[in-house]
Amino acid sequence: MKTLYYLVTWCIMISALAITGCSKNTKTEEIPSYDSTILAMTAKAMDELSSQKVYAGLPGTGLFMDNDGLPCLFLADEYDLDGNDPVREKIRTEALVRCLKAVDLNATQKEKARSAFHEYKECNAASIERAKAIYRELQSAYREKYKRIYNAYQAGQMTEREFTRLVEALKAEFRRELHSLYLKEKLDQALLKCLRSLLSELKSILTEEQWREFSACYLKT
Repeated sequence: MKTLYYLVTWCIMISALAITGCSKNTKTEEIPSYDSTILAMTAKAMDELSSQKVYAGLPGTGLFMDNDGLPCLFLADEYDLDGNDPVREKIRTEALVRCLKAVDLNATQKEKARSAFHEYKECNAASIERAKAIYRELQSAYREKYKRIYNAYQAGQMTEREFTRLVEALKAEFRRELHSLYLKEKLDQALLKCLRSLLSELKSILTEEQWREFSACYLKT
């Protein structure tokens, strides 16, 4: 199912680039080209953004996602390539960083890769800040919705099965609405643009064999 999603998203990306490049009565603008592997990798990232797992805690916590609703790959920076901060362990073990670290980079490549990730962090900064603000505001609203369901269950007004069904439906609604808000403010496109730039830079740093190894590792995860 996910493979189909990647292929559909990839085709949409290619079509959008072609349409933009062929539009009439507009100023000609150079459109960056990306190979099929980079398009597949970014499609996978967009799938992760729209399918983050939602958890349910106690009423005071409500519904929540890891990293304020953002997949780890969008939070990676240059320090994750060498660091051992336990707080960022999930980011370091996510495919983007983990698969790159698995490639045998020489000293020059490592330095260039660190620079590329630093630029990636700066590129993402404003979008991440806005995305987290949207998440926290929405989470607050859904906390009250979850609290009503939870309290009704505790009061014996519904069965455990009914409670589970309502909570799962609320989780799905929360995920859909969050992604819809990202789309509304075009945060998905902003994050996508930064990721494509990073991957393009990494491709220029790695040898052909290293790039095949890195991309294959990322896509199969």
